[in-house]
Amino acid sequence: MDGVDKIKKQILLEAQKEIDKLNKESKSEISELKKANRAELNFKKDKITREGDKQAKLEKQRVLSNAKLQAHNLKLQSREKLIQDAFSRAMDSIQRSQAKGDTRYKNSLKKLIKAGKSELGVSKATVSFNAADSKKLGKAIAKSTGCKLGQTAEIGSGVVVKSAKETLCVDNSFERRFERQMDILRNETAKTLFGGSK
Repeated sequence: MDGVDKIKKQILLEAQKEIDKLNKESKSEISELKKANRAELNFKKDKITREGDKQAKLEKQRVLSNAKLQAHNLKLQSREKLIQDAFSRAMDSIQRSQAKGDTRYKNSLKKLIKAGKSELGVSKATVSFNAADSKKLGKAIAKSTGCKLGQTAEIGSGVVVKSAKETLCVDNSFERRFERQMDILRNETAKTLFGGSK
């Protein structure tokens, strides 16, 4: 039996060696897999970090661009408010001159009539004012400009000039002139207020 025990012992020894060899190989493979997984995880982590940084930069640029746009819009709105305030003050000044019937206002009306006649290409015209101006100044200004006084017009201030046959008409009220020349006036006002065009 001694021989059988020796063979058993030999088989057990060889089996143990094989087990140890397989354990060693599996540990080595596990170690290699861990290294490969660690490298892959690090690569993925770096890639995610880079993509996150890229997204963060894009978001930062978007937020900055949006803030700049809002600041620009606020600046334009405040400029526009200042320009509108300047127009409002100009109209208030015209209305005060109108209420007083002062020389400056009368001269302005005469210039508006002359401009209206020129636009119409006529030498004779009919002029219409609002009710207050028609009562206070209408006859005198119509006479001094060689025009006929017409019916009152539904305007705030200024004059409506019509051809003698009243087929052609130019509304030279201050309100309509402001509307027609708004872009030019806005640019000139912006230059005056801000030192450049709007």
